[in-house]
Amino acid sequence: MTVVSVDSLRFEFPDGWAVAKYDDWQFCGEFQKLANGIKAADLIAVSPDGGTLYLIEAKDFSARLRVKTQPLMEELVWKTLCTLAALLPASLNQAGKASERQHAGLALRAKKVVVVFHIEPNLTAGLFPGPVYLAQIKMSLLGKFPRIDVPLHVTCKAAMPALGWSVS
Repeated sequence: MTVVSVDSLRFEFPDGWAVAKYDDWQFCGEFQKLANGIKAADLIAVSPDGGTLYLIEAKDFSARLRVKTQPLMEELVWKTLCTLAALLPASLNQAGKASERQHAGLALRAKKVVVVFHIEPNLTAGLFPGPVYLAQIKMSLLGKFPRIDVPLHVTCKAAMPALGWSVS
């Protein structure tokens, strides 16, 4: 089992998954220095059969309120696009870490890409009140990805579809 923490969330992937915390990659830091505003998804996960790449962005508002001025939808879309753009150069980066290069290469060989936004609500503040709000986020995001045939999941611990991993 592979366990990866993002903020206060714990993602647990069964054996066979290839999972990396992309924010921690040396290449990610170098890539972000190329231009102001380049962002990164939290996790790059490849299914055990190697056929599906999952880009996972996690936001945990249960313990703290969102303070960024950039709209949440724009942030989520931008992180996804920047991470997709980084995979090819990461796979070719001979000066970087071999493990990062190999994981990026594995991700690029996947036949399908799935985007997952895991958003934990802040119930005490009444913000992001759960599954209804998650459906609204998904509808808004689908409008921002109109020309890309990429399945999109917006999840939280209370509404977690069977994607192959768990979150606690």
